[in-house]
Amino acid sequence: MTKEENSEESYSLIFTSLKHPIRRKILRMLRDNEMTFSQILEIVSIDSGHLSYHLENLGDLITHSQDGKYRLSSLGSAATRLMRGVEEHQPPTAPKTRGKVETTVKIFSIVLAATLLWVSLFSIGLTERTYGSFVRVPKTDQRIAFTLAPNQTYQYNITMVYEGLGLISTEPNGLRIVTQQSPNTFSEWKEYFLQLELKFDQTANVSMTIRDPSSTIISESALGGYGAMTIGPNVYITQPGTYQVEIRNLHTDQLDGEVAFEIMWEQFTRPLLYYGITGAIVVSLFSLVVLVTWIWAKKSDK
Repeated sequence: MTKEENSEESYSLIFTSLKHPIRRKILRMLRDNEMTFSQILEIVSIDSGHLSYHLENLGDLITHSQDGKYRLSSLGSAATRLMRGVEEHQPPTAPKTRGKVETTVKIFSIVLAATLLWVSLFSIGLTERTYGSFVRVPKTDQRIAFTLAPNQTYQYNITMVYEGLGLISTEPNGLRIVTQQSPNTFSEWKEYFLQLELKFDQTANVSMTIRDPSSTIISESALGGYGAMTIGPNVYITQPGTYQVEIRNLHTDQLDGEVAFEIMWEQFTRPLLYYGITGAIVVSLFSLVVLVTWIWAKKSDK
């Protein structure tokens, strides 16, 4: 056998032996002390047949003296040095407790980020609404009386002008409001809407039509019944100009009724808007930092 073939056989024996944990354990035991078969058998806790099989497969890595003791050969000592070098350069494994802590921190971070995102979105969308009466014609609990023959129409005009100071003027069949338009922002805005109060002293059958300043019908409904009724808010005053309200008698008899017109305002505010935006930004930055850290760790592992 050539020297090169002998080296190949020695390498093969070392690597084959080091692959099995019991053989590695036997080599460690013999590294410091000579031991008998029974001493080895007591420590490795396997049956004698298996121990004999492993000792036989260790081959030239160990020697068996006449006094019955096993010891490392020079080749076995080289194998243990190789094994020690591999073990010293193995990366330390994280303790199980540390792994559990890291997993708990990850889960808590995800839950915290999801909760903060939900709270932020809820805060952004939270809207408070208040409302009140802007102007009523006529004032207090009075109403405008009207009489309609069959198929006759009662018309009332409401003109909204956004300029100058507040000024309200009434006409026989109309109302003119001059006021400043409320500034609307993303967190606060105001809207006006029309509300009607109708009262009939007899059974009524009428149709009501409301047109915007461009004469487009924005509300059309059929009404019937007896007594007082409130209609609205079904028409929002969103642009300057004249809104026309038409009440038409669909009954075959003359109709006597009363009507009052009330312009209401609605104030909308988002009190937690900027807190919600701040929270959403924090969650976004946190997610970005986690993503960048994860990508960096993946590249570092390669």
